[in-house]
Amino acid sequence: TSESEITSSPRNLRWVCHRSSSLGNGGVGRTRGFSTGCYGVGYDGTNHPQNQRDKAQGRAPGDQNRDWSEDYQDLDAWDHFKDQAEFEQFLVRVFGAALPHVAEDAAWYTWHASATSDSFRKAWLEAGIRYHQTITWVKPTHVLGFAMWNYRSEPCLMGWRQGHKPPVYQVADESSNVWEVDWEGKARCTDGLHPCLHPEAHVLTEAGYRPIQTLTVGDKVYADDGTFHRVSAVTCHPYKSSDLVRIVAKGGNTPTLSSDNHPFLIWRPTRQGSKITGGEVSWLRADQLQAGDYTMTPVLAEPKLDPFPEKDEEYWFLFGLYLAQGHLQKAGHGKNRYPVFALHKKRQDLLSRIANHWESTSEYDTNDYGVISQGVTVMAFDPTSGEEFEELGGSLAHAKRITAEVLWLPRAKRLAVLRGWLNGDGCRVHNRNYWQGKTTSPDLAAHLALLGPSVGYRTNVYRYEPPEQLGTIQGRQILSQRPEYHLYFYELEQMDRRGRSTLLEHEGHQYILRYVKSVERVPYEGDVWNLSVEGSPTFQTAVGMSHNTQKPTRLFELPMLKHTRPGGICLETFAGSGSQLIAAERLGRRCFAVELNPRFCDVIVQRWEQFTGQTAVRVTGEAG
Repeated sequence: TSESEITSSPRNLRWVCHRSSSLGNGGVGRTRGFSTGCYGVGYDGTNHPQNQRDKAQGRAPGDQNRDWSEDYQDLDAWDHFKDQAEFEQFLVRVFGAALPHVAEDAAWYTWHASATSDSFRKAWLEAGIRYHQTITWVKPTHVLGFAMWNYRSEPCLMGWRQGHKPPVYQVADESSNVWEVDWEGKARCTDGLHPCLHPEAHVLTEAGYRPIQTLTVGDKVYADDGTFHRVSAVTCHPYKSSDLVRIVAKGGNTPTLSSDNHPFLIWRPTRQGSKITGGEVSWLRADQLQAGDYTMTPVLAEPKLDPFPEKDEEYWFLFGLYLAQGHLQKAGHGKNRYPVFALHKKRQDLLSRIANHWESTSEYDTNDYGVISQGVTVMAFDPTSGEEFEELGGSLAHAKRITAEVLWLPRAKRLAVLRGWLNGDGCRVHNRNYWQGKTTSPDLAAHLALLGPSVGYRTNVYRYEPPEQLGTIQGRQILSQRPEYHLYFYELEQMDRRGRSTLLEHEGHQYILRYVKSVERVPYEGDVWNLSVEGSPTFQTAVGMSHNTQKPTRLFELPMLKHTRPGGICLETFAGSGSQLIAAERLGRRCFAVELNPRFCDVIVQRWEQFTGQTAVRVTGEAG
């Protein structure tokens, strides 16, 4: 294969070479094995039946991926590509592009979704690849979502170029087309790579932080590109190691308990004495973390469009004030509910802003009725605003939140929301250079912590439980009290007052850095949980960004053993997290892999360096 052939590819392709110096003159050579994993489903995660949230949002039964209407419409179901013919031609082009670089007698393996099997077989036929059989990977647990029968398997087509049967070698411990491979591969694979979290470990979703064991397919989680992605699978299995790793980072008091091999995105500084002179970003296993490292959390990605162009900054300031000091109340005999604000009389500026924004308002002063108070209540007679505020921010102090649409406002409007909330529930302490506030809503606290860095404030959140003795109010016993969330907002700077870094730009995106305070092992027996996330291998935990699981390397070792000898070459056009390269390294094969996502490439390099103890050589440049 010539160098000109190799580089005639899309400009954003990433090539990951394993032992590239021995692959031939500038190219792949003639590969004996071809593997890919393009699934091609039009699935968006909403395959469960209508629930109360769907009803509240006006979603009709049967308009999710899975059709739950009486008359099931197969062509509208989630397990069909939007344009099947277009998808099949895409596959033909993919396989056709690979053919010139693959030996005529190479074995072909293609992982896919069971629902798109026909499309893959048609594309193989048109490309001149003979279908021989289907391999079935049986997983240790089923995927937690809804299907008539929960999925616990994944198919893989196996075949070769028509008329060119590949070489076949005996595999000592596997002869069946059903491969029962554990997530960690403990029964048949020795690398133990299956990163997971404790069932109560918190993951940041659109709704706020949730224990990972409560997530379902279709939920959206925060990923390292600063946006939310749908969860495509939730899995759990018994933990095989003796200890979990408990990580605590400054800026919060909620720890994360993870498996010892769960990767976190880490900035490890280099120091000269007590001074930081530089640092390096990498994915590190939990058991490799140490106090003094920094976890990384991406700043919200800037939106391309304003979801509410008709609403000005003053509207969003008052929405923020509603989140802090507002509630909804009926007036008269109608069903309308109006925004009501409970404010201190000293804040005449806020009273004026409310009166100027709404045409009709009314103040209620308890002093007029003989009750001495420094408070005043203001109602805005606008049912539309009341409905919008509830939809965008919820109701009741402990259940307030910020919807995703508000998070995607332009920066100036997001800042107005934060300033509105701080004017209601926040303050700036005398002689302090930061803002602080508190709420009883855990979801609002999580959303404000996400909002703050996007408008220039590093945000710390601490949860405090109520005291054992709740006390009294005017002689009456307090029966219950919710936890409080205290928030602190500091202007973002490259270094804090103690010389610690707080902000870092990596691969064109800004990240908030959190100093790792402690890392300790905790004995544990029980299940651990993990997520698969559409369009990203990452999700945010309480301490920082983490990476999810990779396919067991055993799934790639078996084809290599079956059709290649040591030194043989394999081509992978959908590298993902790099299990193919690890399998090739273990078996003494050579692998050439392609991956579009630079974050996946980072994971591949980290896994390879960790496995081999060597340093990868990064070559910067563009193909094409």
